[in-house]
Amino acid sequence: MNSEDFGKYLAYLRKESGFKSQRAFSEKSGISNATLSRAESGERIPNKNTLKLIANHLKGVSYSELLNHAGLIDGNDYTQWKDNKDLADFEQSIDQNIKIALKQLWQQNKKSTIKSILEVNNIPLNESDVTFEEISTLIHQMEETNKKSELYSHLISELNKMGISIQQDFSSLTNPVNEHNFNENNNSEQFFQIISYINNSNNKSKEYIIVERNLLGDSEGFAFLVQDDSLVGESIFEGDTLVCKSKTDAYEEGLYVVEDYQSAPMVRRVTYQNNYIILSSANNHYFEPIVFSDSDEFKIIGKVVQIRRNIEVK
Repeated sequence: MNSEDFGKYLAYLRKESGFKSQRAFSEKSGISNATLSRAESGERIPNKNTLKLIANHLKGVSYSELLNHAGLIDGNDYTQWKDNKDLADFEQSIDQNIKIALKQLWQQNKKSTIKSILEVNNIPLNESDVTFEEISTLIHQMEETNKKSELYSHLISELNKMGISIQQDFSSLTNPVNEHNFNENNNSEQFFQIISYINNSNNKSKEYIIVERNLLGDSEGFAFLVQDDSLVGESIFEGDTLVCKSKTDAYEEGLYVVEDYQSAPMVRRVTYQNNYIILSSANNHYFEPIVFSDSDEFKIIGKVVQIRRNIEVK
């Protein structure tokens, strides 16, 4: 869309979302009336941060869809375009759920706790009587998604210590692929936490995923991106994500992420036979089993607790 067509589209979305005037939308979203007027008149397409604020108050459209219509999602091919779109949706979801977690702490009169968490995340508050809206604005201005992810993890951890359950909306989250539908009509209450990939530095849209806390219990966790066909016999394919519980032992047989001190982390099935430990792939045509007589010869990193399928429709 050119700027004029985008302006008409934006005006249509605003009215469909129940805001008859630009002023009413400005007051609700915190965007200046002048900025909105320039956008809807086609004079100027707003920047990404402004579009994110706008998207949070529109019905039936996501942040990534607004970016796409505005021509602000880059990508030389479908895969790159899809990755950038997924990252935009993830950023919007993080913003929304940080606000939910903050509101829970604010309602519990935990302003000092909020201040401490923000300071740990390098967001200093200069005023002791800062308002909730001012804190929300400071967080919105953060540009690094990884930093927001860390902040969100700290907030959820604090709520978990307090025994506070919160209902969060991840229904619009496209990174990671949702296996459950969490929306306003779902009364289930769960805790979530963010875990990082340990082997996926080349894809910025999938540096981290959100998982249900009960998958990991009291343990730390990480995500592992399957990058070969060594697990096809387990019905695990290249591109799938494995959610793993951090462990340093393998007392139970199962799928584990391991290192043999000579290669990068890999996923293998750990079994025991007599006094030997066997690390097997599920594709022996290419990957032969590795046999150890001493567990100190290799390192256990974590146990696989969930498989997330990579389903992409082109």
